[in-house]
Amino acid sequence: MADKKTGFDRFEEEVLEDILSAPDEEILEEVREAGEDPEAYAARMREWLKMAKAEAGKKRLSQARQELEFDRQKIPSNITKRQVPSAVKRIDRFIPDTLAARLDKGDQSERDKKFEDEDLNDLSNDDAWKNDKDI
Repeated sequence: MADKKTGFDRFEEEVLEDILSAPDEEILEEVREAGEDPEAYAARMREWLKMAKAEAGKKRLSQARQELEFDRQKIPSNITKRQVPSAVKRIDRFIPDTLAARLDKGDQSERDKKFEDEDLNDLSNDDAWKNDKDI
């Protein structure tokens, strides 16, 4: 696989590696030689690192969002919104299997239809169910 890094990228990595591998005492000595207060320098570096991490995180998030949007446009979606019938429509379509099996699915007398309607009304009636006060 070909290396896609530029000379500057490799240089940047080397400098970063040198900084990260340097002993703390060596860094403190360089700060003192430059005439700076090590505590102030450390506080400045901590603040810089905090901002750099936040900026890098924002860049990664932005890149991820761009990739997601690209994928959404490129790949067709197989997700569709499903139409959910209302509860009333479901009750209207409900035919109890026991009654339908007994009556050969549809050969109901008027009396059976009346009792079925009463049973369905009882099932959908909120007052038919016990609440906390009934227990």
